[in-house]
Amino acid sequence: MTPDANFEHLNVDELRRLLDAVAETRVGVLGDFCLDVYWFIDESGEELSLETGLPTRPVARQRCELGGAGNVARNMVAMGCRHVEVFGVVGPDVWGREMRRQFDEQGVRGAGLFTQDEDWATHAYVKPHVGDKESNRLDFGGFNRLRRQTAERLLAGAETALKDLDVLVINEQVTQGLHAGADFREGLKSLMRRSADKTFLVDSRHFSDVYPHASLVINEREAAGFIGRAYPPGASVSRDDAVHSAEVFFTRNARPTFVTRGPRGLVLRDKSGLHEIPAIPVSGETDPVGAGDTMLAGVALTLAAGASPRVAAEFGNIAASITVRKLRRTGTATPAEILAVVEK
Repeated sequence: MTPDANFEHLNVDELRRLLDAVAETRVGVLGDFCLDVYWFIDESGEELSLETGLPTRPVARQRCELGGAGNVARNMVAMGCRHVEVFGVVGPDVWGREMRRQFDEQGVRGAGLFTQDEDWATHAYVKPHVGDKESNRLDFGGFNRLRRQTAERLLAGAETALKDLDVLVINEQVTQGLHAGADFREGLKSLMRRSADKTFLVDSRHFSDVYPHASLVINEREAAGFIGRAYPPGASVSRDDAVHSAEVFFTRNARPTFVTRGPRGLVLRDKSGLHEIPAIPVSGETDPVGAGDTMLAGVALTLAAGASPRVAAEFGNIAASITVRKLRRTGTATPAEILAVVEK
């Protein structure tokens, strides 16, 4: 198999028509909603605390950005989609309030985002930076426990909304998130079985083999793990293992499987066969944070617009090449930026 040429199925005119169709889609995101919090420390303002005698860490400025499922939804809005709904859980805390504020600001429909008053903290990752260097992260939400009543309300709300959605993205990102409990996973599987006429797209770090009624987006390292091929940190996954894992998942689910390979592009297996799509060349410094969310959002929106999996893969690939250029932030890709890649 030789790699498909860049933009073989997607020229500028076709891309413009696709972006127009994307704007009219109706999509939902159900999953682990997170907030990335960037604290930029300026040590010139340091002083000794009167209470402890320890030096302070003065935060000169901060930035909060949607992460996890939140960044998927944010990317959908950035790509021009006018109808995005979210389904998840936040805690009664400042991070949950900030997340809701951002969704309201972006026009994301948040009626399916429930607050659990006890046993749940909004997933937030505070990243202190001194200059360009990130220091130890502070994580919130690592001890969450989803209550049955919350799970039932969440799934009922998603099922009601699903009637009017073109695609529902299922996101699973953290060990103590929505999918941690077997009861929730079974409830979601049951919902998907009852809605067999709908398109589901799963992106899951830990349960990629749990939801057989969905198409799958998975990175090559996680995919290799599911076929028993473990790679040490930093090692590149072989092309053969990426291709084999795509075949295994497609055979199991009979639905399109997108295996993302970072700077090596992605492998797609669907009913038309196996496709290898090379990465868009990117020069200079890159930052992979959020690129997977951008890829997922692009694939979901184009499938919702009626595109083939092959075109959806190409579109997601283009969008992700934009996000990796945005340093020290969970970036997005706009229609203008996407068109600019193809117009070069």
